Order: sequence, then C-alpha cells, then structure tokens
Amino acid sequence: MDPVDEYINMCFRASPYLNRPLDFRDIVYSPSKQVLCRTLFKDIDGQLKPVFVKVDGMHFVEASDFFLVWQGRQLKDMISESGISYSRYTDLRDSTSVLDKVPKEIDGSFMESALLLALIIHDQHGKAWNGEDWVDVEEA
Repeated sequence: MDPVDEYINMCFRASPYLNRPLDFRDIVYSPSKQVLCRTLFKDIDGQLKPVFVKVDGMHFVEASDFFLVWQGRQLKDMISESGISYSRYTDLRDSTSVLDKVPKEIDGSFMESALLLALIIHDQHGKAWNGEDWVDVEEA
C-alpha cells in the first residue's frame, strides 16, 4: 500500500477513537470519491453547514462518507491538551512494539502525523497500528 494511502487508512481506522465536529481548516477524505478535500462552511437555509472542496482545486465534492485526515497541528494540540509529554513521543518513536508498523517512508508532515497519531491512539486507547488496523498492544 502507498504510504500516504496507509496514513489515510490509519485516520479512517482511528475514527472510532478520535472524533470531533469539523472545523474550517480540516482536511477530509471520501473513500467513495477517492479525493482529499478542504472543509469550508456555507450558509444553507440560515445554518452554517460543511461543504467540501477538492484540495487541488475549487470544485465542490458531494459525498456522505468523509472522514477527518488528521494534520500535525491538530495532533500536537491534542497531545498538549492531554498532557502527554514530548519525551513520551520520542520514547515511542523508536519503539518496536508500538510504532513498528507505522509507515516510515512517508515524507515530512505525513510521517510526523503518522507517528503522532500512533502516540495518541496508544496513550489514550492502548492500541498500536499493525499495518491494517488499530489493535490492542498485546496483539501488535
């Protein structure tokens, strides 16, 4: 599997563990349309509702299966809010039991995001990425 596709899958599989309302800076993915989109909000019948625009263009995309693709800044905010220490991140970064299946060949921000996501899921839910799904650390 392509490393970026694997990160998107990691985010999809993290949905039951990490969920929050969308905000205007979010990046989302639609499996049915196979497209990354930016989240914008539009006034529809007097209420602000999310609309989705392709990341590489200005075309609106309609789908009902969008999920959040976590960005590094969001994950760093979650870490600081939860009190997870940065030293815990650096300890886990080289851990064979927790992060060994996190795709290491992802460039730059996707790589950092994959590691941060793994840290959060591990610390908050006791799960590790096995290359396909988040599983209890004992199963990883």
